[in-house]
Amino acid sequence: MPRCTGAAGSPRRLLPAGERALKSAWRAFWISRVLVWSAGVVGVLVSGAHAYREVQPGARDPSESLSALLLSPARRWDSGWYLGIAQSGYDGPQPRTAFFPLYPLLTRIVGEPIDALGLAGLHSLEIAGVLVSLAALIVALYLLHRLTDLEMGADAADNTVLLVALFPMSFFFSAIYSESLFLALTVGCVYFARRGWWWRAGALGALASATRSQGLLVLVPLAIIALYGPRADREPVSAPRLSWRPRYRPSLPEVSALLLVPLGLLAYLGYLRATTSYGALTPFKSQEYWLREFRGPLIGVWGGFKNGVIGAHAILTGGPVNEPVSPVRSELLNFTALAFAAVGTLGALRRLPIAYGAYAVAALIFSISFPANQLMLKSLPRLVVVIFPIFMWAGLAMRPWGHRNAVLAVSAVALACASAAFASGYWIA
Repeated sequence: MPRCTGAAGSPRRLLPAGERALKSAWRAFWISRVLVWSAGVVGVLVSGAHAYREVQPGARDPSESLSALLLSPARRWDSGWYLGIAQSGYDGPQPRTAFFPLYPLLTRIVGEPIDALGLAGLHSLEIAGVLVSLAALIVALYLLHRLTDLEMGADAADNTVLLVALFPMSFFFSAIYSESLFLALTVGCVYFARRGWWWRAGALGALASATRSQGLLVLVPLAIIALYGPRADREPVSAPRLSWRPRYRPSLPEVSALLLVPLGLLAYLGYLRATTSYGALTPFKSQEYWLREFRGPLIGVWGGFKNGVIGAHAILTGGPVNEPVSPVRSELLNFTALAFAAVGTLGALRRLPIAYGAYAVAALIFSISFPANQLMLKSLPRLVVVIFPIFMWAGLAMRPWGHRNAVLAVSAVALACASAAFASGYWIA
């Protein structure tokens, strides 16, 4: 159904929701990816990419060929683990098992025809990984627009996809990482549940749990939507809105969708048990290699705050931030991500339906409950970028605000800087 799509104070022509979502997603996609790639390549050319030698698993020297230079914004750090799995499965080092299989599997599938066309010299798996990430990103932005439009209107949806695409850590969405795929699957899962398409929601939930262990957390919003809404497929029973009693009686498709979600994880664990000598629980045990262990969210928050203070003091006293792997830089980024995520989660709890706020709480608690020994909140900026209710709230909060373009501009500058550093081989997040 056509709907009014004009931004506040500037009327536009009427567009169907799907058409506007596609236009908005495409605009955010190409603006942000051109920025990421151009900033990354320029950063390598300016810096000489001396830091790339620190990248583990080893990355290609961007000065060795044009393809190595052009792939610098995508092929860094954990990308090597995904490419190793895509090439030879889980028969390599045990730490590989911490990386779930769906993303490298899709990379392998897409890479086969590229290799068959005789493009192996152009590093077919790397090209395939980029293509998978980019395709997943445009799908994620489109679905996120549809979901946000459904809950808060088209203007908030436009803001949301721009905020996600231009977020300083969004360069991971086009790198050979699973972030964009995971975002597409989790947003799609919730969107389908919201529309009442439960079998589709369950299938995407299963794929999400085969992409990252956090995929199981989509059970939280699915269960709340099934019992309390909001729902577009049928009317609630006569329970009061503020009652703890469920407003809907779950049907077979809804229960089945919930049961489907863990199947992706279980399939991965079963595959490891059947084909490797590591055992089914290796993905969890391998976290020891990454110096992570469960300590609970309070320890993570306190450690992140303490490290943030230490990092700020180091900056003020001339501490090193230009090293390829700088604890000072990481501590500040991690603390900033924690503060942003905390504010965004509180905002989601206040302004969005409870299913979204509950998912943000669950995802944030999960992310900070397994701190590393030293950095505590290691990789938190990368983990926050896929907690989409935070950005839905931010898009809604920005709707009446006159400084929207200024916020987006500052975020874009930060994204360009982070992209340049990442492509040059610096550890970011």
